Amino acid sequence: MFMHAIRHIVAAALFATAASASAGPIAISSFSFNNNVADSGTNPMSMIPNGAVTYTDTAPAAAGGMAVNFDGNSNISATGAMRTGGDFSIAFWMKTGMNSYGGDYWYSGNGLVDAETGGHTTDWGISLLNNKVAFGMGGWDTTLQSTRTVNDNQWHLVSATWAMNTGAMSLYLDGVLDSTTTTQAGQYRNGQNFLTFGSIAIPNNFYVGSLAHVQVFDTVLSAADVAALNAPAAVPEPGSIALMGLGLAGLLARRRKAGKPQA
Repeated sequence: MFMHAIRHIVAAALFATAASASAGPIAISSFSFNNNVADSGTNPMSMIPNGAVTYTDTAPAAAGGMAVNFDGNSNISATGAMRTGGDFSIAFWMKTGMNSYGGDYWYSGNGLVDAETGGHTTDWGISLLNNKVAFGMGGWDTTLQSTRTVNDNQWHLVSATWAMNTGAMSLYLDGVLDSTTTTQAGQYRNGQNFLTFGSIAIPNNFYVGSLAHVQVFDTVLSAADVAALNAPAAVPEPGSIALMGLGLAGLLARRRKAGKPQA
């Protein structure tokens, strides 16, 4: 009976830990790059690496997982259609020191997370353009650029959101809103290309640098949601959970002993 109670206590602790870790919006695609391109989201996609893609344990702690590195001739591409159409948000970490291509539209830059399709269509993408982050929406080819450069060899959290009913576009850097604009409302994303990391989908404007924890959401993240991605709540280590269980076990043992009738 005593050990049965302890097992329940430890199970409850694990459940509470899992619940705290999963709080907030849930990604439909989530790539942690733990030596692979596996998608652990709720509606996963199949991705394949192309060229000399490597993985290193250099991602920031807030990102979790590992970093994927691109050498300027490599990328990762989906084998099937995108899972977004209406509202969506993209979040990922990036680190680079490259001097990017220049221009006015995101597809002229070096692709970070992209779904560009050739021609006038309702696609989208995020690139490194003029050494800044550029978030673009097709149809009217609206491109929103960050106010500061990011090619400083430091990790940056990039988050972009789009609301279909209003056309509102928002770009966040390091958990803080950086810039906003509005494109045509009501345009369903039925012209997007297969999701691509490390280059523009068409043409292959390659990226030199690293990405970590790419997430795709089918909702518009709030400012609080984005801030949480930059500094997620700490999750107890397994050892801490075990210690918590032992501490509770000791407390129950003392109570059990105190409750025994005296001889």
